[in-house]
Amino acid sequence: MESDTNTEEITANNEEVRLSPHGLGPYPEIPPGYRAPNIFDRPLSKDHELMMRVDVKLWKQGIRTEGIGICYRTGLV
Repeated sequence: MESDTNTEEITANNEEVRLSPHGLGPYPEIPPGYRAPNIFDRPLSKDHELMMRVDVKLWKQGIRTEGIGICYRTGLV
């Protein structure tokens, strides 16, 4: 299967997978109980999408964040 970062969805094993419009790949699975279960259903800037991806990853690891930020100078979340 070819990867095309300009498409919004790809099909894998007969299952639709939504892709980031910013070239960040498929959206991560949202963990149960996450405070914003539909976070990737609305347009986000690349920086905001990156922050939300990090936040989702932390929740999956059991780290419940109360907020998240990004240093625009360094790109660190």
